[in-house]
Amino acid sequence: RKRGSDCEGRNGQANRVNVGSLHHLRIRSDGAADREGLPSICGSLRGSGIKPGTIAEVGIKDARLALEFILDGHHINDADATNYLTAASGRSIVITDAMSAAGAQDGDYKIGELPVTVAEGVARLKSNGSLAGSTLTMDRAVLHMHKHLNFSLVDSINAASKLPAEIIGLKDVGQIAVGFKADLLEFDGSNFKHV
Repeated sequence: RKRGSDCEGRNGQANRVNVGSLHHLRIRSDGAADREGLPSICGSLRGSGIKPGTIAEVGIKDARLALEFILDGHHINDADATNYLTAASGRSIVITDAMSAAGAQDGDYKIGELPVTVAEGVARLKSNGSLAGSTLTMDRAVLHMHKHLNFSLVDSINAASKLPAEIIGLKDVGQIAVGFKADLLEFDGSNFKHV
């Protein structure tokens, strides 16, 4: 999977995809939509609207697909995130794409063998300045969705817990219910605390 690179087709056109085995995809602000085992498909979310025939269009229009969002304000801007989360309501998953610098101080790190610099909380490859994962933690992603994008706390938490568990087939996690395993967090209006 390509990350943080310009992956438009060689002719400058957005790539097209057959979605026969596609189950979920990740949309980024650089126009990419990633799926394990598929190349990144870029250019489909740039500018005003979704380009026809792209994987992003399929992701938004096909209700069978769940979409993943890295809500750190860098991978996708807030206006686009709000639009896409709303368009894919009930099937949007919050992820972190976190690397080893998640929650840590700015400095030099590696993602695999690739040197990365984290400055102001943003991880970028030293070689070309492309985003290199994120430093986002899940509590901050949920808070961003709730406070900055104005989604309900219930919808924000479900996007980080219940829906991802359902998508990957976990039957005993993701919600507070009898017989479910749980790690509980307390929310004080600004922060989460493990209880």
